[in-house]
Amino acid sequence: MKEVVNKTVLMEGQPQTDYKELIDISIKQQVEGGFDYDTIDKILRVRKQMKHLSQANTFDLEDADFTFVKDKVNSIRWNIADEALLEFRNYINSLA
Repeated sequence: MKEVVNKTVLMEGQPQTDYKELIDISIKQQVEGGFDYDTIDKILRVRKQMKHLSQANTFDLEDADFTFVKDKVNSIRWNIADEALLEFRNYINSLA
């Protein structure tokens, strides 16, 4: 089980967001040929777990779901370049 802190993200010229939103964007990034049923199940499972924010603004991901998230975060291609995205990736990788 991995505990993820839902940090606030500020990027130049972009609306304020957070790690939960960046994870959601990462896991929903369209892949060539679309999503298979297994991937749809993983996406929905992660999104369900992210809905359960604690008072400390954290959420837990099961190990298998975290691995899925980590793989997606490391492979996404963003349409902007900002240091906050590198910090996000580095934070996710530090949880491994």
